[in-house]
Order: sequence, then structure tokens, then C-alpha cells
Amino acid sequence: MNESKIATRLDFARTLGGECAALARGYFARIGEIAVSRKGLQDVLTEADGAIERHMRARIGATFPGDHVLGEEEGGSAAPALWVVDPIDGTANFARGLPHYCVSIAYMANGATQIGVIDEPATQTQYWARRGGGAFRDDKRLKVSAIADPKMAMADIGYSRRRPIADYVACTRRFLDAGFDVRQAGSAALGLAQVADGRIDLYYESHLYPWDVLAGELLVTEAGGTTSGFLTPQSLAQGGPVLACAQGLRGIADDILCTG
Repeated sequence: MNESKIATRLDFARTLGGECAALARGYFARIGEIAVSRKGLQDVLTEADGAIERHMRARIGATFPGDHVLGEEEGGSAAPALWVVDPIDGTANFARGLPHYCVSIAYMANGATQIGVIDEPATQTQYWARRGGGAFRDDKRLKVSAIADPKMAMADIGYSRRRPIADYVACTRRFLDAGFDVRQAGSAALGLAQVADGRIDLYYESHLYPWDVLAGELLVTEAGGTTSGFLTPQSLAQGGPVLACAQGLRGIADDILCTG
């Protein structure tokens, strides 16, 4: 795909992210009134998730009718021109009136992520990146943290019920023993954006889906960080682990996770 087509899609993605963030704020303002259901144990779905994804699909379909969409709520599959979207990442926070959630939009061309946009509705902040073009928070260029000492580092260790509880506890214990300040904030996409922004130093989760990861992973790499590389022949359909961190922490993170 040529550069002008990528640039057109980036402008569109940034506009769409802002639209979806505005919709999310509207639903959040009346969170006690909207419908909330459960997809599984501690896995909630709100009226806002479905409505915002439908808006995404309608806008993408009308603007780029040859492109395909893979989304958390309505699914999809791999295609040469593919939008990968999460209408609300951090739905459990959103449903409880906690403002740590975001809208995530990635665009892939021929299997490579070209564009990532993450909107944080509560702060009206937009993180965005283009492959080879850097990563930004609104108009400020992003750079990951320079921290290399785990005793000075903050890690967000996401928890997935698709993996054993004992593994999560043991993993978190190893990060704590190494000296990391550890938290679990509840939004993978926003955690990855915060790594790109140098606000935290590491994000790890043992299982995520592409709509959770792809936009944020591009942000981290374009901000000079390092990631474990989420995309494999299986991960687009089945999900997988993700590690993203400052360059100086990669070695110790690999040792903790036994991935080095």
C-alpha cells in the first residue's frame, strides 16, 4: 500500500478515535443507566461496547469499503487491509465508573501494523503512531523511559483468566522480588500507551487478543521501546502474550519471564 493511502487512513483513524472517545464519554456520564451484561467470569459487556464498535464498522465500511474489520465484539478474520478495533478496552473499569479505559484502533496492511491510535476519553488525550513515523501524545513526540534499574521501575502486570492464577501470582512475585513497583490497572491498550509515553516502564500480560495489543505495541516500538513481538501465525486468531518495556529493562524482564 502506498504512502498516501496510509496517510489517508491515519487521518481517518485519528478522527474516528476522537468520535469514539466522545461517544464513550457520553455513555460514561450515565454509567448507572446503561445496560451491562456478562460474557464470563469477571468479563463484562456494556451497551457502549456494542454501540461504539457498530459506529466504527459503519464509518470504516463507508469510507474504505474494500477494507475488513476485526473487533472484540463482532469478530472478523485476517485480510490484506484490516482494521483491528476495541471500542472500550478496560470495560470492567468503565462499567464501575472508573475512568481508566480507552478506545483502540489499529490498521494493518499485508500483515504488518501500520497505524495505531489510542484515545483516552477521561483526559481527552490521543496517542497515535505510524510505522516509521514516530509516536505521539496529541502533538508531543513520545519517548519511552530511560530507566534501567528495576528498583526504580514501575510495571503494569495484566491478569488474564485464560491462564492459571498460580502463574500470575508467581510472575508478579518475581517482578516484585526484582524491585519493580507493580500494579494491575485494567486496560492493556492504555498500559502500552503509557509505556510509550514513559509514564510507566513495563507492561506484561500472559494472554491478550490483537485488539488489545496492536495499536499500543506500535506506539511502544515507535517511541523507542522494545516488545516481545505479538504477531505470529496464530496470535491474530488465538491471541498470545505481550511484553513491552524500556530498552534498559528488557534483559531482566526476559529473565523474569524466562523468554530470553
